[in-house]
Amino acid sequence: MLKHAEEIVRTKSRPMNPAPLILKDGEIADFSVTENSPIFSDVERARKIAALIYYQEQTEKLMKLYEQKGKDLFVGKYTLNQRETGGYESYSAWSKTVPTLLPKTDFIAFVDPTKPESQRMLGLAKWEDVVRVAGDLFLDTRMFPARFYVSKFPSEEQLAAVIPEQRL
Repeated sequence: MLKHAEEIVRTKSRPMNPAPLILKDGEIADFSVTENSPIFSDVERARKIAALIYYQEQTEKLMKLYEQKGKDLFVGKYTLNQRETGGYESYSAWSKTVPTLLPKTDFIAFVDPTKPESQRMLGLAKWEDVVRVAGDLFLDTRMFPARFYVSKFPSEEQLAAVIPEQRL
C-alpha cells in the first residue's frame, strides 16, 4: 500500500500525501510503528516524502508572497537524504546573516557566510538538541507545515553545546 501511495504521488500532477494515516477517537492522526517493525523504514520514507512535498509547496508560495511584499526573508529549504543504512533524514540551513523561516527537520546545518568559503559550514546538529540549547531563538510561526522564524544566530557557546565537531 505504501509503495502504491508513493507511485500515485509521483505520477499525479496534484500533490498528495503518501504517508499513512489512521482515524483515532474521531481524529485523523499519523500512523506510526516501532523502530523494530519490518515496515518502519517504509513508513518513515512515506512520512518524510510527505513532509518534502508539503514544504516544497509552502516554500514556493512563501517566496512568491515575500517577493510581492518586498520582504527580505529567507525561506529555508527542507532537504531529504537517504542514509547508508537505508533510512531517511532531513535537514535545513540556518545562516548567521539572514533572518530565516526554518522548516522543522531532523538536523540543522549552521552556516556563517562571513567566513572563508572552506570554513562557512560550521556543523550539523540534531533539531531537538538545538531547541534544548537555543530554543529561545525560535519563534513558532504557527504555519503548516511547521516553520520557525530565526533572526539571531546561536552564540559560540550554544553552537559548541550542540555540534559534535564544529569549526568556529
